[in-house]
Amino acid sequence: MILITGSNGFVGKELARYLKSHGYNLKQSARDSSYLKKQEKEFIHVPTLDRNTDWSEALKDCDVVIHLAAMAHNYNGKKSEKLSKYIEHNVNATVNLANQAGKAGVKRFIFLSSTGVMGRQVTAQSFYGINDLPKPHDYYTKSKLLAEHGLNNIFNKYKMNILILRAPVVYGLNAPGSIGILTKAIKLGVPLPFGLIENSRDLISINNLVDLFLFCISKEIPKNETFIISDYETISTKDLCYICGSYVGKHPKLLSLPSKVLLFISKIFGQQKKVETLVKDFRLDLNKTMKMLDWKPVYSPSRHIKEIKDTII
Repeated sequence: MILITGSNGFVGKELARYLKSHGYNLKQSARDSSYLKKQEKEFIHVPTLDRNTDWSEALKDCDVVIHLAAMAHNYNGKKSEKLSKYIEHNVNATVNLANQAGKAGVKRFIFLSSTGVMGRQVTAQSFYGINDLPKPHDYYTKSKLLAEHGLNNIFNKYKMNILILRAPVVYGLNAPGSIGILTKAIKLGVPLPFGLIENSRDLISINNLVDLFLFCISKEIPKNETFIISDYETISTKDLCYICGSYVGKHPKLLSLPSKVLLFISKIFGQQKKVETLVKDFRLDLNKTMKMLDWKPVYSPSRHIKEIKDTII
């Protein structure tokens, strides 16, 4: 039996669908009771996500826990309480769940972290590596790093293999955040200034992410390790626009503006950091992952892009 936390999120929904298609029995937890009323009996209402959450019912008979539930970038409360809220929901809640899972006899605990713990999602002629000094750049990534530390501290406390996966931006149909905004703009026919942006960015498709989870629960994997993950091939912002357009059946309208012009304009409007993540490179050192995990991506963005462009007359 596999427990998926945060099952009503983008990744959780796709992961549950994928694992069920491969014959796995699931338990899925969510905090939104109105969402649960529409779902199957495998869903369990866990109303809180903090150090005191009782996971006993959800963990019963479970061999694997995939912990996706977290407070992301959508905090709308008091600014003075922001850091403490992230720590409670993303750090204390994670350690609490892991401790209860270990005591309940769970064999494998998989935690979805973020490449943001290593720094801003921009690299200058270099790669982020697993042994680099972490440089989390906001409350969310700080809390993810602290959660990793909390899990590292209980590695040897239980007979439970703890696996940490640091993921970059996840893209796919119905993805939230920046991918969702980009897809919506293409659907509306908004011209986008990325026609000349041939940068190299490491991302991960939802197809590859859920397949990697399947690999991690079905194969023998190294014990108590942290891995950086991606599609194993980079993608440019220009080509990402074509992929997002395919989700809504439209080809993107791309304007040809040099990256230097975009960065100059963004600096004037105080948006330089955001634009840098669209026009600059973001590279990950995947050597450890490729050597220690015998997993091969099921989805190739370059092949998908070629198929899309072949349809354009």
